[in-house]
Amino acid sequence: MVFATEILQILSNFILNSFDALPTEGGILRVRVKGVGDCVHVTVADNGSGMSDSGSLPVVRRHCFLKYMSLQLLS
Repeated sequence: MVFATEILQILSNFILNSFDALPTEGGILRVRVKGVGDCVHVTVADNGSGMSDSGSLPVVRRHCFLKYMSLQLLS
């Protein structure tokens, strides 16, 4: 069980981070919500630059779920 405010914060973070990674033109952000029994599945997807282990920020994937972590701190 979780609090609604925690879920809202998580979704807000995913959506804001997605907007930061979207291209300036042609950016797509999809949020899908599906009820499955007594659970809810939420998917947030975008066509942004992603979190590849290659490139200029190889540590992003290892640190993306740490509290208070952002790309600004890693760059």
